[in-house]
Amino acid sequence: MKRRAVILMIFLAVSFTVPAALSSCMLKPEAPIAEATEEAAYEDARATAENDESIPTEESASETSGSPEEDIQENETMDKALAMTIGDTPVTVVWEDNDSVKQLFELAKSEPLVIEMSMYGGFEQVGSIGTDIVRDDTRITTGPGDIVLYSGDQIVVFYGSNIWEYTKLGKITGLDEGELAGMLGSQDTVITLSVR
Repeated sequence: MKRRAVILMIFLAVSFTVPAALSSCMLKPEAPIAEATEEAAYEDARATAENDESIPTEESASETSGSPEEDIQENETMDKALAMTIGDTPVTVVWEDNDSVKQLFELAKSEPLVIEMSMYGGFEQVGSIGTDIVRDDTRITTGPGDIVLYSGDQIVVFYGSNIWEYTKLGKITGLDEGELAGMLGSQDTVITLSVR
């Protein structure tokens, strides 16, 4: 009888402790494990990024970008444009993106660059800039409205055409050949370059 009671007690004890032990061994819901794994992966990735110079971090990005003052100055310069008037008439010019035009921009930045022009050859007006600027002459055929640099120190505006070695500066748009001839083909004029 005692033996049976002991076996029954052992059976009951095992019946209650084994399921409790098994339930405590079972996996918890996956979310906390996933969160821990994601957090560890994020920390590993961040540590790798900070050690890898080719991947910019927030700190390195702020070091490579210019100061706010430099960014503002660069934006202001980009917003400004080289403007041209023939006599008192403003004209629209599409300027070339080259070093010669950049130097003209710099010359006209502090004060307008006024160029006395003279008729020449029945197809152009030419005038001295007053200084030499960089040039990259190539043999080109010009047409009405073309603006070129000749000999590094003279600006030429065409109302006709010619073939010669020039550095192209830009082209007047919005005026036809007759309108250009009317502005440039009857008398000497003045051209003003300014930065607006």
